[in-house]
Amino acid sequence: MEEAINKTTLAELGACLPVGIQAPEGIVRGFSSRPWKTKDEKEIGKRRKANESPGSLVNLILSYMLSSLGPHEWPEPPVDEKKRAEREFILSRLFMGDVLYMFIWLRRDTIGDELALQCRCQQGHDFRFVGSLGSIEVISCNDPKDLERKYALRDPFKARGKDVEAIRYVPPRWGSILRGLESGAASNLSLARPMTVEACMVGVNDEPGEFRLIGSELDEMSKRDLEGLTREIDENTVGPLMKIEGTCPKCSIGFEHPIDWRYDSFFAVSSR
Repeated sequence: MEEAINKTTLAELGACLPVGIQAPEGIVRGFSSRPWKTKDEKEIGKRRKANESPGSLVNLILSYMLSSLGPHEWPEPPVDEKKRAEREFILSRLFMGDVLYMFIWLRRDTIGDELALQCRCQQGHDFRFVGSLGSIEVISCNDPKDLERKYALRDPFKARGKDVEAIRYVPPRWGSILRGLESGAASNLSLARPMTVEACMVGVNDEPGEFRLIGSELDEMSKRDLEGLTREIDENTVGPLMKIEGTCPKCSIGFEHPIDWRYDSFFAVSSR
């Protein structure tokens, strides 16, 4: 029997979205990009804004360099702001894992598989490590419906006359993450956790259909449920696991190093 949730690597999955886009013909996962030339680098530089957030830069790069995305054909770069906004809206509707996957895939396809990192192991040894982007683990699914999970509240509360005993959730969409990055909430855990829960929630208890609680209603959730639900959302992620694993050359202890996906670091021969 085919597994609903699968674990693979970026090299094995290739130009295929981990989740995909719903279209009349079903879920479409394929995507492609144009060859990245120096003229494109200059054009992207012109379009960048001062102090632009990392998420906005991801949108800029993907909306400019992709030539197709699922059922959408983008043979040329957006020639005006309207077309760019249309493409960024499509990106915002994707799961965060799909967007970050395309960003990593584009870097690997454009510059190469190796990612140079400056690392420090648990013993405090500093060293340079060259990781393989193709080896990054990727969580994918056969159907977006397989991504829904339920968290049983330890401290039920009332909202709109309902006894809320469980929260149904899915992984975050790119648009919600982008809003957090642009507002600065992503760096403030006291704001980021409630925002994540609100963005990922699709229902309560076992009631069919979508039912979302707004921020003021979710304010009644206990601290331990907020922490527990956020942890579950993190553990049930989809897309690439944003880290490189290896062994310290000085003490042979294994380590994990997060991937810095900011454009100026990531889209360079040496990423730090």
